Amino acid sequence: MAQQQGMDSALFERRLRPVYDNLEVGNNRKALQESEKLLRKHPNLLCARALKGLSLLRLGRYDESHGCLQTVAEEKPTDDSTLQVLSFCYREMEQLDKIVELYQHAVKQNPGNEELLAHLFISHVRVEDYKAQQAVALQLYKAQPKNAYYFWSVISVVFQGIRGPESALPEKRKIYLGLAQRMVDKHIKEGKMETEQEAFLYLHILKLQNKYQEAWEFLTGELCAKLYPGAPVSMKFELLKELGNWRELNELLQQLLDADRDRWDFYKEGIQSSFELLKLTPQRRGERG
Repeated sequence: MAQQQGMDSALFERRLRPVYDNLEVGNNRKALQESEKLLRKHPNLLCARALKGLSLLRLGRYDESHGCLQTVAEEKPTDDSTLQVLSFCYREMEQLDKIVELYQHAVKQNPGNEELLAHLFISHVRVEDYKAQQAVALQLYKAQPKNAYYFWSVISVVFQGIRGPESALPEKRKIYLGLAQRMVDKHIKEGKMETEQEAFLYLHILKLQNKYQEAWEFLTGELCAKLYPGAPVSMKFELLKELGNWRELNELLQQLLDADRDRWDFYKEGIQSSFELLKLTPQRRGERG
């Protein structure tokens, strides 16, 4: 670690510990003194300079803090300790865009670094830049092909469709949500879906597109039963209502009430489904049966 002037990691942490400890208990003046003491011996120690900037910020000496933090940021640090301290300062100052810049510079110097890419992704999340989120998530998945990163990219596409600048346009929303579904469909086809969170996201994507029949088939299928055995029964209620399948809903509720007579919420759902069945003509009731 050249920026730490050849100090090994343990020594680096030990010398910075008094600064961290004083900041943690709110003794910002002492933290400033400790950081300045360390910088007299190691003037180029970036993390110590960043901690000095944080101490000044906490003391309300904003101009001095800004100058200190700016000089550290201009060094384009890549070590985690310095980046974390700078990020903390920028969060306190509500300058979230600067955190994005920090990690963009760090990733440029260390392309493919999983930890830095993950921090860059989170920095885009904070500023709600969904398109940039998607690009970084795909970079992460390329560098480290983990399911979590693939689904980070999927949810970034979903957010572009429901929250992004184009989400007010129905055709754009349809495109983004359709893309998100195809991405998950591909993963399912390749047998790569692994967790209940992934199954839940897929159900959510289908429901956002009003694809209730597909959602029902997935929810009641073998894969979902394997990955998401704890899926709340309310999901079934919701989908059966959307599908207008009141008879099956009513039968499901009867089974649930046979197993648990004390569930008032099941009684309420059962009453509603019974009234909906009564609205059907005898002919339609026969068709439903």
